[in-house]
Amino acid sequence: MLEIKDLTKYYGKFTALNNLNLHINKGEIFGFVGPNGAGKTTAMKIITGLLSQDSGKVYVDGYEVKTNSKEIKKKIGYMPDFFGVYDNLKAIEYMEFFASIYGIEGKEAREISLRLIDLVNLSDHTD
Repeated sequence: MLEIKDLTKYYGKFTALNNLNLHINKGEIFGFVGPNGAGKTTAMKIITGLLSQDSGKVYVDGYEVKTNSKEIKKKIGYMPDFFGVYDNLKAIEYMEFFASIYGIEGKEAREISLRLIDLVNLSDHTD
């Protein structure tokens, strides 16, 4: 469950989020869609605990993100729209790298990664 109440974030004088309210029940799937600068990435970074809001509250499964970031990181994953500093990795290598952060390595990491890649119909882009 995700609940966002009056979420606001400023970058200097620019308002990136202005009193955003959202409630997503367990099992529902939503996506943030909008033009560049609409606040999609800012909202996701706040939800995942990577960025602090200026005001408002965010709850994931009843935990307030700002005060329970360790619990939140056990429950939520975030994949940005760019690969970041590991541009030279194949998709499967990138997935296995992130699996290793969670202590999943070797054959198990490969199997889970392949299963997830197949789940989103990207098997033809593994390499």
